[in-house]
Amino acid sequence: MKNSDISLIDKGQLGSRIRTGRIKLGLSLEELGEKITPPANKSIVSRWESGKSVPNNSRIISLAKLLNTDSKHLLFGSKKEFISNVIKHSPNLYKELNSRTINSKSLMDMVINFIINDLKDSSADFLGNSELVYQSLVTALGYLTRYPTNDNDYISLIIDHLKLIKNQAENNQPMLFLNPEKGIQYDISDEKKKEILKTLDTAISSLNSLIN
Repeated sequence: MKNSDISLIDKGQLGSRIRTGRIKLGLSLEELGEKITPPANKSIVSRWESGKSVPNNSRIISLAKLLNTDSKHLLFGSKKEFISNVIKHSPNLYKELNSRTINSKSLMDMVINFIINDLKDSSADFLGNSELVYQSLVTALGYLTRYPTNDNDYISLIIDHLKLIKNQAENNQPMLFLNPEKGIQYDISDEKKKEILKTLDTAISSLNSLIN
């Protein structure tokens, strides 16, 4: 584990996970301490559960095995909890995301869900890896700057996409479309391009009239 990621451990949440796991197993503080390697006395276990200290690596591995989980989940909790703790290290951003909504949806929840989906196919497990989360966070914030907050924003976003397609055709860039069933890409003919340009002009003009 990187030293930068150790600071992302929420001691209170870690302590709560240890306590919950201990109670689920029906163990006392002393009994839990006796079952891990190296053993820990009742006072040390109490300090862990109260969030005053963190077990060392050997004890974390032993605790995770005893509590039927893995070290990363014991240390960092769920993916949502870890991402939230990463963002907490940027207090102003954390406050802003928690205080704002778009279409009654929390910006914080939107960003967290985006990051989870963005990294779900990553070859590396991002739990405990703040670098991967920060990279995805930057992407998420980039999308948010273009997220429509009202009807005019939404219409403007559609117009921008139509203008991009039109620009590709006007500059003789190949307009490639993917057939999702056959997985085949093919070029649009010049004749069809002219028809598309005319249709796009009409659509863009009509959409512009809705916001002007």
